[in-house]
Amino acid sequence: MNGLHSSSRVNLPVEPQRLDSIDALRGFAALAVVTVHTSQCVGPSTNPLITLAQQGSYGVQLFYVISAFTLFFSLSIRQSAETHLTRNFLIRRFCRIAPLFWCAMAFYLLRDGLGPRYWLGDAPSVTPLNLLATATFTNGFNPYWINSVVPAGWSVAVEMMFYLTVPILYRTIKSANTAWACTFAWLVLSVLVLKLGEHLVPITDNRLWVDFLFFWLPNQMPVFGVGFVLYFIFRRLQPALPHLRKKKTQSAALLAVSLCAVAVLSYCDYQILPVQFLYGLVFLCVAIALFLHPFRLFVNGLTTSIGKISYSVYLTHSAVIPLAERFVRGMSRRLDWHLSPLPQFALLMLLVVGGTLAVSTLTYRLIELPGQNLGRRLITALRSKSSEKLPASQAPV
Repeated sequence: MNGLHSSSRVNLPVEPQRLDSIDALRGFAALAVVTVHTSQCVGPSTNPLITLAQQGSYGVQLFYVISAFTLFFSLSIRQSAETHLTRNFLIRRFCRIAPLFWCAMAFYLLRDGLGPRYWLGDAPSVTPLNLLATATFTNGFNPYWINSVVPAGWSVAVEMMFYLTVPILYRTIKSANTAWACTFAWLVLSVLVLKLGEHLVPITDNRLWVDFLFFWLPNQMPVFGVGFVLYFIFRRLQPALPHLRKKKTQSAALLAVSLCAVAVLSYCDYQILPVQFLYGLVFLCVAIALFLHPFRLFVNGLTTSIGKISYSVYLTHSAVIPLAERFVRGMSRRLDWHLSPLPQFALLMLLVVGGTLAVSTLTYRLIELPGQNLGRRLITALRSKSSEKLPASQAPV
């Protein structure tokens, strides 16, 4: 496939603020993941704030919704200016993800070695095939490989496999109705596959198999579908946004309902629909609310800055957490502190967030940006060979 060719091309203007609401949501997604992993250091607790913090694992689903939206948005801008849209898309995605992930892979292998660990289940060690699959992002279809090398790396494997479907889906899904239909089809399929998988366990570690069935791409596709729906809703709203943003009441009401839904989901037993899909719908509403009015409490310089380095935050926070935990334990022994779970969690969060943002700023500048620039140079070199015209505008990545 040399490119994407559509008879109904859409050229959406890029807003001057580069969709600050999207960057802010990326920032909240990253902080949510940091929050849940930090809360695990505190141990079991009945404190409602810590219980709510443990729902931060669904920050990954917020990433997925935003990712699907952004990719469709980006392709809609680039398609009128790029002949080899699919090729350029895959180059950009690979150079955006791979360099930092490979560095994280090397770091965590040096830190943790190849021996047994929780995410290996009953497997004795990390194998060469595991390393090869992880390095090539094909580890998302093996329960022993999907999450055993890079902490929380399962979501990167799922994301990279999702990228391969995006060019085809972009050519196929042309309306909100089609996006909803695909989303619910994926939802039905994911439920059926999950139920079948629960009865057919091909490995001896049942716990690991259950985790894998949640992680892998077929179970996450309905969440990506919600992101496609968000794109078409935004496209319909965009011409009227300057007028709609003056009406704060509707936006505030939708945002309040969405945040209440998060609190409800934190304490409810999920039986009717998969929880990750329910969170996807909540995040859809949150995004629409912030499109309608980007409240400064949520969309500001800090949250958008964190959003821009969110990928680094996601991959580096697992290196910072053990250091913060050891520091707090050492200080507690020396000062004879006896911290209850909530103050301990608050102190850990302060240290982990601060340390992670510092490290992530460095990795973003030293690894992520050079990787993205490499992708641009490669596309430029290929474009010059084929005399492809330059893009009229730069879409967000």
